Amino acid sequence: ALQAAKQVGVVDKALFDAGKRKLSKLDPDSYSGVVAVDLQEAIQGYDVEALEAELQRAKEVELDDADITAGKVRLANLLINAAKRSMDMDLLTKTLRVADEAPGVPEEAAEELTFIRAKFDELDLARRREVSRWRLTSAMDGTNIGELKNALAEAEELGVEDGLIKQAKSRLD
Repeated sequence: ALQAAKQVGVVDKALFDAGKRKLSKLDPDSYSGVVAVDLQEAIQGYDVEALEAELQRAKEVELDDADITAGKVRLANLLINAAKRSMDMDLLTKTLRVADEAPGVPEEAAEELTFIRAKFDELDLARRREVSRWRLTSAMDGTNIGELKNALAEAEELGVEDGLIKQAKSRLD
């Protein structure tokens, strides 16, 4: 009945979800079939959040490993495509994690993942430099020589601009 209602397109989402919850308790095998169909639909789509939700449900009902693997591979590929154009550290991190967990994806998308890892490393270095600049500036305003020395060493290691480093060194003299 749930699949028929869905196919006809006259489905109140809240009512449909309530029906699924009820089915999961009354007939777990039929519910697993509904989850399998929903997972396949999500795999065919482009909605990352929907696919993640269906993968979670598939794991909960212990759906066939092949179906779950197909979902993981599709999710990794969707994330890789999004991450290639993104500067969002959270998305890049998630993409690298999901791709590493999806069978075959690291080899299949090696070039894209290398690009994403390089972008991640570049953004991470820029973030660390910014934090180091802030620490060095704060240490120069303070009176703790040890803190200034540590901040200076970190700034030199991360390649913070020479002008700020020279200014910090002059404070040590």
